[in-house]
Amino acid sequence: MQDLEGLKGVNLFRDLDAGELKKIMQTAKPFGVGSGQILCRQGERSGSVFVILRGSAQVTVEDPYASAVPVATLGPGDVFGELGLIDKRPRAATVVAESMLEGYELDGAKFNELRAALDPAAYKVLRRIALTVCDRLRMVNATAARQPVPTRRAAALDDPRADAESGRGFWKSLAGLFGG
Repeated sequence: MQDLEGLKGVNLFRDLDAGELKKIMQTAKPFGVGSGQILCRQGERSGSVFVILRGSAQVTVEDPYASAVPVATLGPGDVFGELGLIDKRPRAATVVAESMLEGYELDGAKFNELRAALDPAAYKVLRRIALTVCDRLRMVNATAARQPVPTRRAAALDDPRADAESGRGFWKSLAGLFGG
């Protein structure tokens, strides 16, 4: 399934020449899952980055009220799991295939070997990841700036669910921002 031509259109790989792309893809393995399959779960250990070539997936985050809030729908050319490549912290979201999903999973340990060897291809990919994270943060900031800050009322001290609806408004607006 190593379709290097199809990968050239993926933003993550946009700055790579053919040789660099081939080198990065040596850290990857193809994946294919059916609708409803979970690719990664919020809170799990992260160790790879996924690149979607075909199909779609839904991204959800668990809000403070333990509800799964859809925040994005991903499709061909989209990438997820990139945060763990940088900070090695647990997954920030759950991603579930909405249809037959195919793509590549880049192994974080192998990718980090390229980075440790100061390979320019690894740094070009990291730059694209940084730009993606910056774009997403700007969108979240813009959304948050338009939302009232949820306040905790005295009743909430007795019942934490008392102010759940005010807080959920923020999470629902984030979902709308990403097409969820």
